[in-house]
Amino acid sequence: MKLIIFDVDETLVFSDKLDSKAFAATYEQTFGHPFPSINWHDFPHVTDWTIFRTAFRKHFDREAKEEELQFFHDCFVQNIIEHRRSCPTDFHPLPGAPEALARLSMMEDVVLGVATGGWKKPAEVKLSHVGIAHEHFFFHGGDWKETREHILEAVLEDAGAAYGNFEHIVYVGDALWDVATTRNMQLNFLGIRRRKDFDYLHRAGATSVIADYTDFDAFWEALLMAQPPKKISEI
Repeated sequence: MKLIIFDVDETLVFSDKLDSKAFAATYEQTFGHPFPSINWHDFPHVTDWTIFRTAFRKHFDREAKEEELQFFHDCFVQNIIEHRRSCPTDFHPLPGAPEALARLSMMEDVVLGVATGGWKKPAEVKLSHVGIAHEHFFFHGGDWKETREHILEAVLEDAGAAYGNFEHIVYVGDALWDVATTRNMQLNFLGIRRRKDFDYLHRAGATSVIADYTDFDAFWEALLMAQPPKKISEI
């Protein structure tokens, strides 16, 4: 059995930072403070939970109450939904992504998962909007999880409990933090860069990067050949 786990933003769907801007705008509307940055490299870990906590601590010098977090989360989800209702064509799947995942889901020896730094509910909205069925995926987001390692570990634990050991596990992602996370965990990694700036991930240690999912055979071969990212000293 093979376990293929996907990131969401810029890996399966893209919005040209509209969703990041919605996160910042929701925060400012909710708490009355300018959001520090939508460059996620400015935060200690790239999960919605850590990003939110970092900003909230900066402005209020305390942890958010559960009801404050929940209210922000619900407003953000509603903004995500409303943006897609009002401007549906602004949000797209990566080329070939819905078809590729549909084919993978029909393979008897493949199990699918999602591990996204974003909260699970908005991630589900994003996938549903672009026609990517995900109901049977092992799915974890950044809900109450500080690091991306924690998110991937949750998917691995659930999938392992259901299927036992896997002969090949691959995480598919687009960002430098995806490279770092899989290197830390020694997980096989396949990079996705729709702008074809492959060196962006290669320089960080990724051994295999493709543009999209339009050539399913090439995508499948890249999955089978995926390896853990190299250490920086080995590049």
